[in-house]
Amino acid sequence: MTIKDKLNLAVFYGGQSPEHDISCITAKNVIAKLNKSKYNVTPIYITRSGEWLINDQAISIKPITNGALLTTPDGNQIKLDAAFPLLHGPGGEDGTIQGLLEILNTPYVGCDTLASAATMNKATTKEIWQSQNLPVAKFLSIHAPDWSSNKYAILEKVNKLQKPWFVKPANQGSSIGFTKAKRSDDLEPAIDLAFSFDDQIVIEEAIEGARDIEVALLGGIEPMASLPGEIIPENEFYDHHSKYFSNKTELVLPAKTSLELTEKLRELAKKAYRALNCYGMIRIDFLVRSSDDAIFLSEANAIPGFTEISLYPQLWNLEGISYPDLLDRLIELALQRPRTRHNCTGTANETKASTQK
Repeated sequence: MTIKDKLNLAVFYGGQSPEHDISCITAKNVIAKLNKSKYNVTPIYITRSGEWLINDQAISIKPITNGALLTTPDGNQIKLDAAFPLLHGPGGEDGTIQGLLEILNTPYVGCDTLASAATMNKATTKEIWQSQNLPVAKFLSIHAPDWSSNKYAILEKVNKLQKPWFVKPANQGSSIGFTKAKRSDDLEPAIDLAFSFDDQIVIEEAIEGARDIEVALLGGIEPMASLPGEIIPENEFYDHHSKYFSNKTELVLPAKTSLELTEKLRELAKKAYRALNCYGMIRIDFLVRSSDDAIFLSEANAIPGFTEISLYPQLWNLEGISYPDLLDRLIELALQRPRTRHNCTGTANETKASTQK
């Protein structure tokens, strides 16, 4: 599809998650790179308390027949043609904003409600991949009430996994609340930290000597997979500081992998994408064991970073897709997304009648 007229594009950023500040950085970069000859851009800032603002003033938004109508603080009304959610973490990356945009009849960039929710929850992601016989490290999923009532039984189960362990909140991104626990004595404080960010956590075997490899995906049902990139973090693992604030984290683009390993990673990334029913964009993170090149799927990121140092746009740049062109493709994919569920005309009465024939 060719975009002939300027689109009214809403960019959602900020939000109520611990990744609020990262979302603001991402949105600043995206807005600067959007082609202003193609888009009328309306940045919508969601505060930490949940208010929706333009220029520090509240807005209203409501669904209409073929889209959504936004009323700006000065009383102007804008019919939104598309939305670009750039809300990292809960409240944006977990399917909530996507569900709202569905109700508002507004095409949006990225995965739909179900895929966003599945990729946000690390336990669900791994369980889906396991069901498709895709390789993941051994892990446990723990809910807060179980930790409160069965702490010692859970610790016993964790100790049966090979140490060290990664302890993570199930529904946070950007390595927030992550710990690499090396000894049994490290487990309780690591678990308590993870539970301070979420009521469900994941504890998984850390693959010793593993390389952090990432592959970007772009497209519809059958996506393109980028060349892999490797991250060599400043610290022992790719923590929050290494991701966003370190000038010592090294990115190797493309990763120094054999042709065979490269193709395995790209094909596995596509399988992981399809298993989660993704659409538009996603970044798949791998752990590749250095000793034998064994591959383990680690995480899926439905709204990857778009900062200047973020791997997702850099990987596509390697493929000859510039940052502005990448944004154009993502918006075009949003407009092309199949919306057959919204075009069905059957009713409950018709369903009942058909079953009685």
